[in-house]
Amino acid sequence: MKKTIALVLCLLMAVSLAACGGQAAAEESSAPTEQTETAEPTTEETTQPEESSAPAEDEPVETKPSFDTSWASNAFEKLIPQPPFEGWNGEKISENAYKMETSQANSDGSGTYYDTWAAYVQTLRDCGFTVQGDTYSAEGTDRNGNQVELQCGDGHAWITIYKA
Repeated sequence: MKKTIALVLCLLMAVSLAACGGQAAAEESSAPTEQTETAEPTTEETTQPEESSAPAEDEPVETKPSFDTSWASNAFEKLIPQPPFEGWNGEKISENAYKMETSQANSDGSGTYYDTWAAYVQTLRDCGFTVQGDTYSAEGTDRNGNQVELQCGDGHAWITIYKA
């Protein structure tokens, strides 16, 4: 019985890790795995896509984010990786702007929230954002021109997101 439970738990962990693996794994698994050999080479594999499908040079190319957005409750929040800390409250302040804030950055009383916030700023960089500033106040821009302002101090944290 213990071996059965252990096997079921291992399978559940493997399935959950596969589900969190991102879309690259899903795209790979959707490719056909069985190939048939033919005597004649086919030209279907070497055809070029039509040029009309390419975006115009002046239009920004929207790409899917390289981070998990399942935590997000709206289109603004999907533009950034999940922020640290609990108790975030957000509100749309204009058609293209959204502000989030929390007063629970130092909820454990340890005072290490600046280190946690600095790690989040680095996460933005790792996800392709161009970030300038320091731990207390920083601004970032993603590949699509969306902007984010970050502030942290006195146990509070603020994030303002601007859609391009």
